[in-house]
Amino acid sequence: MESKGSDQSCYEFYLADSLVTLVAQLSIDRLHMIEKFMLRLRNFSHLHPILKYSKGEKNIGYHVVYKEGSFYPVNYLRNVALNEVETDYVFLSDIDFLPGVETYSSLCNVIRNSKEHAKGHSATDYGKWRTATSPYKIQWAEDFEPYIVVHKDLVPKYDTRFVGFGWNKVSYILELFASGFDFIVLPNVFMVHMPHAPSLDIARFRSSSSYRRCLNDLKKKFVKEINLKIWNVTQKKQLYYTVLIVTQAASQHTRSLLVHPDIASPPFAASQEDIFKFLGIFESRLEMGVSTHDAKIPENAPTSLLTDLHRQFVAGYSTKDNYEYVMSEFLRINGIYWSVTLMDLIDAKEDLGDPQEVFSYIKECFDPTSGGYRPAANHDSHILYTLSAIQIAAIYDSMDIIPKAQVTKFISELQQADGSFWGINGLKKTLVFILCHKAFKYVISCMNFDGGFGTRPGSESHAGNTYCCTGFLSLTDNLHRIDADILGRWLAERQLPSGGVNGRPQKLPDVCYSWWVLASLSIIGRLHWIDKKALSNFIYACQDSETGGISDRPGDYPDPFHTLFGMAGLSLMGIDKNIIKEVNPVFCMPQSVIDKCGISIKTIV
Repeated sequence: MESKGSDQSCYEFYLADSLVTLVAQLSIDRLHMIEKFMLRLRNFSHLHPILKYSKGEKNIGYHVVYKEGSFYPVNYLRNVALNEVETDYVFLSDIDFLPGVETYSSLCNVIRNSKEHAKGHSATDYGKWRTATSPYKIQWAEDFEPYIVVHKDLVPKYDTRFVGFGWNKVSYILELFASGFDFIVLPNVFMVHMPHAPSLDIARFRSSSSYRRCLNDLKKKFVKEINLKIWNVTQKKQLYYTVLIVTQAASQHTRSLLVHPDIASPPFAASQEDIFKFLGIFESRLEMGVSTHDAKIPENAPTSLLTDLHRQFVAGYSTKDNYEYVMSEFLRINGIYWSVTLMDLIDAKEDLGDPQEVFSYIKECFDPTSGGYRPAANHDSHILYTLSAIQIAAIYDSMDIIPKAQVTKFISELQQADGSFWGINGLKKTLVFILCHKAFKYVISCMNFDGGFGTRPGSESHAGNTYCCTGFLSLTDNLHRIDADILGRWLAERQLPSGGVNGRPQKLPDVCYSWWVLASLSIIGRLHWIDKKALSNFIYACQDSETGGISDRPGDYPDPFHTLFGMAGLSLMGIDKNIIKEVNPVFCMPQSVIDKCGISIKTIV
């Protein structure tokens, strides 16, 4: 870990007449909590390590620590802050608690006029606190972790062996108790908890037995050390603290992540340069604001699903003299997959006519030389068109039309030494075509610090590529290699104020990403992190109320591609489930078809 020395100020600030320095620590992904917190802290002299709220405000300081390793150094950060405190008293708090309006004045009054002052948690005796008119003493209790105010000359340093989640504050309070501190509760002073998604380290704690075992071993060792210390206490020290009231109604819900949906959340492994750059971007956004690229929903946009119009639209799209039909020949076999899948999802497959015509076309697209499928005659075979041909055959329960041995040979010959696949022999290598194949190491190498996946190692995360990679890891039973909270956060941040989602930051929303994003969230068990009502309204607004079909954004021309993925997105969210069948999040095919094929997928619950 690296940090600036205590003699290296981040910028000049002054203490005025402050008695108390409020100390808090936070990770980069919690920066969105700063603005609300700042508004409450006008009278505190120093907030650590946090940004100044405005150019004219000098009594708030911050200190950036660059961390290496897997776990969050919570107590190390607290010690960095304690080293720089210059007031007589320090208020040890957390960034997700808002102090009451009168907190600072009450603290100062008690500090100036009495010998005791306090703050606390479960041992506080809230029944007594509600009716108390003067400070009262309480006993330490197991797992007690109050937010405290204590004289800076008496306060010990935090034990930096506690990293990540678990006992980082409890151990500190236990050490204070062992050192002879008294705990005093002050009435009429409180903090309010700001709801937010659980931290990444909490997720690790809940999912990893080894994590819990190591923490338990450390706790046992720490308690033994404390037991020795208790017998050596020779002097009582007075602890000042104030009670807190915690509201937790939404603490497990992700909407707090979307306060600033256009601000990315780099993880702790980001470079030092990236962190400072990100802090600069965030500060400028707090002061100036940034406009988000988004679509506008017309007042007269549809507000419900126009199923019958969509049936007519898709059924008539293959008319030979249709301009779009002629110009989309290079996507013909993909178009059949989109249309067949959609019509099956709304139980209207018979509207497409005789399936034998579809089978005949698929056979025409087969290239016996390569063993793969082409989009149309006189085109090159490609792995993506081959996938579509197989999906169409599966939906029609006619896998016998696929020459399995030749197709298998075609696919295997496209794999490269690094585990990736060419879409076509000698041409573009990209993860768009990775879904069907065992290329685990290559897929993992395309994972980025934000949890998403790019087209190749080092490429920017993109929702479409992320869908392909999460689907691949699901099929190969490797979802444990994904940090679902980091990836889920990046995916949830794709949702914009209009309700639509984009594929990467600062891009317009597009209905097709309703599928790429929702399917990925479904696979990693974070589908509830999206505002389903807002997204479904966006999809409805993209419908053409005259011709049928769904477009990328409201007012644009519809097509089968966006119509399928918009409807499939509604299916994943459970919207209009009496109209749309259940869709499989990995294959984008009716779940009934996947069940009939005997295929099982893995998801994170």
